[in-house]
Amino acid sequence: MELGGSGSVKMEKLLKWGIENSSGPIPSTLPSHIDPSMVDEILGPSDSDKMIQCMTVITDKSISLENRITAFDNFEMLIENLDNANLMQKMALWAPVISMLDDEANEMRMYAAWVIGTSVQNNSTAQSDFIQNGGLVKIVQMVKCEKDVGVLKKIVYALSSLLKNNAAGVKQFVAMDGIETTLEAMDVDESVAMRVVFMLHGMLVGDREMAAVMREKMVPCRVAQVLACENCDAKEKAAEFLVAFNSKVTMNRDERLTVQKVLGMARLDGLEKSLVKKLEKI
Repeated sequence: MELGGSGSVKMEKLLKWGIENSSGPIPSTLPSHIDPSMVDEILGPSDSDKMIQCMTVITDKSISLENRITAFDNFEMLIENLDNANLMQKMALWAPVISMLDDEANEMRMYAAWVIGTSVQNNSTAQSDFIQNGGLVKIVQMVKCEKDVGVLKKIVYALSSLLKNNAAGVKQFVAMDGIETTLEAMDVDESVAMRVVFMLHGMLVGDREMAAVMREKMVPCRVAQVLACENCDAKEKAAEFLVAFNSKVTMNRDERLTVQKVLGMARLDGLEKSLVKKLEKI
């Protein structure tokens, strides 16, 4: 950094102050003769400043898509930090992030969902903030209407992160027919089905009452159909869900018959033998 004139004087004052305070407790405030802008110039902008700068670029449609995507990528890395994710409410950043779910560019919608999923993952504060900003209603609507598979996968990821260990969120999700909506999305693509089953599994193990709710909505029978797909990862998630469900509440006759019927047609050679054995015992 090249400084001259008054800049050199400011730097000398800052250096002198730093040396004088290099031992002992760090002062909570700068003395009046130290210019705060000089400190900012040396240390760089804070994470909160960076987040605002990124969002300014993200929401400006006059800027190139490439630069907006780069800003979203940078924003996502910033909110990987729990404290930064929790700052989003204070800085009123949830609304612009959610608004990007309506952007015409697939990449922007995908990044918006990605940021949401990262922010709320294992973060009860961000989960609550997101729902308060209307986010749950919005992403359930997105599951219904999103046509791009890549975006839809990120939407389900965001939903899964939001509902994990979030009893209040799950209750609202069920009340708005969210389970039925996500089950329908399984027909879009096998990779989407895998993520939906993973989400349902998380809901099942996190709530002792959820098995009864899922039985009422025919979830086990629907998940059993995934065993017949070609995606080995999706089949594995389906098998794990069915075994977990059966351990929660023993499957009834219709559920067992559905599983057994699909097992008779499915190729399970890619799954662990121990998992297959548990399935066959249902």
